[in-house]
Amino acid sequence: MPEYALPLLQWYESMRVASERFGKPIACPDNIETLMAQCGFVDTSHRTIRVSLKPRRKDERDHKLSWSLRLPMTVAYDEGSRGNTDGHRLFESMSMSLFTRELQMSRVDVENWCERLRQITATKVPVYFNL
Repeated sequence: MPEYALPLLQWYESMRVASERFGKPIACPDNIETLMAQCGFVDTSHRTIRVSLKPRRKDERDHKLSWSLRLPMTVAYDEGSRGNTDGHRLFESMSMSLFTRELQMSRVDVENWCERLRQITATKVPVYFNL
């Protein structure tokens, strides 16, 4: 991962730890295929895909995956949002309770961290996640 994107990795790791402490882990378990089979799903497979926060292709699937990944991270939902800033607090909404309760971070520290992360995700530099 490029150095400029390291805060995103640190944020995810903090979310993983805090959500586990809370009892509602966000990470997909390693044995997801087994768990799905136990629930009655058949012929399942699990694969990792690479998703960009800034899709470059005109691929609709790629665009939808990218949009759903960046939705909680960015100020505007989409390049064509015409200034819509309803999403500017979604990143904090994901982090605030878990980070202040489970990681004992201050509200101001969480807000500052989320602002730095939004600045990273708002750049033209590509950032990719493996999902």
